[in-house]
Amino acid sequence: MTTVAFWDYGQIGTSELAVPLAVMTSLDYRIRLLLTQTGKRRTGIDEAFKVDKSYAADLAARPNEQGMDALMRLSASGILDRNNISDYTIPLISGRLDMAPGPEFGESGLLRYQELQFNHLLQVANERYDCVLIDSPGTGTFNEMTLKGGEVTVILLRQNNRLLETYFEEAKYNPMLTNKPHVLVIHHYDADQHCSISNIKRKYGYKAPIFGIPYCREYANAWNSQEVIAFFQRNYNRLRRNTASEKYMDAVRRLSQKVMELADIQRMPSSGRGA
Repeated sequence: MTTVAFWDYGQIGTSELAVPLAVMTSLDYRIRLLLTQTGKRRTGIDEAFKVDKSYAADLAARPNEQGMDALMRLSASGILDRNNISDYTIPLISGRLDMAPGPEFGESGLLRYQELQFNHLLQVANERYDCVLIDSPGTGTFNEMTLKGGEVTVILLRQNNRLLETYFEEAKYNPMLTNKPHVLVIHHYDADQHCSISNIKRKYGYKAPIFGIPYCREYANAWNSQEVIAFFQRNYNRLRRNTASEKYMDAVRRLSQKVMELADIQRMPSSGRGA
């Protein structure tokens, strides 16, 4: 029962990290996950998946009856519980991974709700799911509430010296960095840059792991064609030595294992949540 929040410190888009992390974890671990966001519907995580036509039609006809719009409304009214929350989500991998699409008007459409109601939604979600991954782009109110509500934080950085200096200075005093488990990730990591992970750790005296997720053209194409799940299924057990896809899959898997370790979730048989 853990909420994983994503902090886009490098301002390069956490959805492109939240999605592969959710899919890989759902394939590697026999647990139930919920992937959601506070960003505007049809952007961010919503871009990556081609949903069943019936769900797509329902979303188009009743945009406020699915996803975060519905979940926040039900949470505010006191109706939301572990028995009905999945009625307002979309199954992506049966019995493993559900998605709650973002609000129709993004964070601006959620501002009428209070932090207490948002926290109640997270509480109910964690009663139904083993792990909740929530992407909250931007720097607004719900971004702050998401970071406060997450038990584990995934922090996205870039290979940029000025950005890294700012981050490691802030890490000395920011309670969201010093008081809860977190993991550092460099997206589109280039191991041949001078600003490598080993040099970053040496310069700032950082002892914990830093995870580099390399660019993968095949994955980028899968995202644009809304075939991300097919990409992971196709490459899941395939041995293609030193290919970009294999390096990408390996990097995402290692990150998934670390996040699950911080969330105290083991490789275990299905827990029966939601039964």
